[in-house]
Amino acid sequence: MEEQFDELVGLIYDAGMEPAAWRRFLECFSEAMHSAGSLLFVHDFGTGRSTTASSPNRSFVAQARTDEDFLESLQKEFGHANVWLQNAKRYGEGVPVISSQLYPDADLPKTEFFSGWLKPQDYFYSIGGAILQQGDVSVRVTTLRSRRAGIYTESEIALYRRLMPHLQRALRIHWRLSLEQETRYLREHVLDRINQAVALLDGDGKVLFANRQAEAIFREGSGPLVINQRLTAAGAQDAAAIRENLYQTRQGFGGSMDVKDIGTGQRWMITFMPLPNAFTQSLAEQAHIMALIAEPGKLATGNLGGFAKIYRLTPAETRVLEQLLLKESTQEIAECLQIGIKTLRTQLSALFAKTQTKNQRELVKFYLSHLMAGPM
Repeated sequence: MEEQFDELVGLIYDAGMEPAAWRRFLECFSEAMHSAGSLLFVHDFGTGRSTTASSPNRSFVAQARTDEDFLESLQKEFGHANVWLQNAKRYGEGVPVISSQLYPDADLPKTEFFSGWLKPQDYFYSIGGAILQQGDVSVRVTTLRSRRAGIYTESEIALYRRLMPHLQRALRIHWRLSLEQETRYLREHVLDRINQAVALLDGDGKVLFANRQAEAIFREGSGPLVINQRLTAAGAQDAAAIRENLYQTRQGFGGSMDVKDIGTGQRWMITFMPLPNAFTQSLAEQAHIMALIAEPGKLATGNLGGFAKIYRLTPAETRVLEQLLLKESTQEIAECLQIGIKTLRTQLSALFAKTQTKNQRELVKFYLSHLMAGPM
């Protein structure tokens, strides 16, 4: 028994690292438990739905020695009728429970679940439990066998109980690795491909990740830059403004600011956005702030057409927005467009109304957030 236990524990941790190995574990688990088949699945007590099919976000779902057609029927039809699960939630996670505890053996043949799902597969007894449970949703491992094989013995229940902490730990490892893979995908395939320079920061401004566009700006070293791993600026006044914006963003407000090249006067606009707690949680450190960095003179103005179409901007309003991304003051914008200040303010008011923003800074921030999606 100890040799069998050690082998199963090894297979559990193999599966935690590589989802395809869950099936191999279930094969050996079925053999050790003298069972006809075993399932690793998700059950939602709120909806009564069982998920028996693997998917990218549930790659741990697996089965061994089971009929695919019956697995599909369990997911589509018999999850609600599964009398063994009607009272299983009260046992909580980590507790092995035999089927006789969940529903009387004498009454089982009278149920739809038995006649439609168990009997055709020659199942009568099971032992199962929630590996992990959050609210109504639980990840469960169940093994089943025929009536001829008899009820599960104390030694078999003890084996299941000893395996449960390892199953819980391996599943958490599996999820942690999955989150890291998602973060790598986010970095490599999303943030590095968008038109906007993006940096993810902790609450103190430490740069946890910068995409290629942001790294290029930081390397120039004359505007926004990174010193001692923290976002700052070459000018003392701008560096202080960054610290102030970081503080405000930690409070959940966000903000935007300009940073000037101390030599050429080139401007960058940095927009700070607070991130939800769960965002990029698989980074080595928690990211709390997203910084969008744009060179107004090099903004992807090709996006303006899509933005204007979405928010039904007139050609005049679109030209005002374009100039707003390039100019510092309303006077400069008015002179460039050869319109009066009063006309400009009327067009700005229309822009604010259509985009539900309150001022020029908020409007620019709103537009920059759309650049995250690439060309519209």
